[in-house]
Amino acid sequence: MIAWIRFDVEGRSTLLHNLIQYVRLPLLSMHELLTYVKGDELVRSSKDSLQLVNDAYTYITTPQKRDRMHTLLNPNPRLCYATTIIALGGRGERVMQQLVEFFC
Repeated sequence: MIAWIRFDVEGRSTLLHNLIQYVRLPLLSMHELLTYVKGDELVRSSKDSLQLVNDAYTYITTPQKRDRMHTLLNPNPRLCYATTIIALGGRGERVMQQLVEFFC
């Protein structure tokens, strides 16, 4: 997600908070959360996104509060794509490919 935003930071950075709220941050390891998410300059520059990261940190570090914070795991049912693979873009030999393929 961050790589996708970085591809067009000017046009996509405003979407960070809308996208990061769908990531189940509390399921990341502490190292991943602090190093790759909280340590990223785009996340640090978004107050709302940083709050989600801090909430995930609290969830990970204080097990006694987890019952009250269960919504952080975003328990809403997902659409089931168990039999579908979706491929978005890619890179060929020195060429960026802009395609979407569905495999059922």
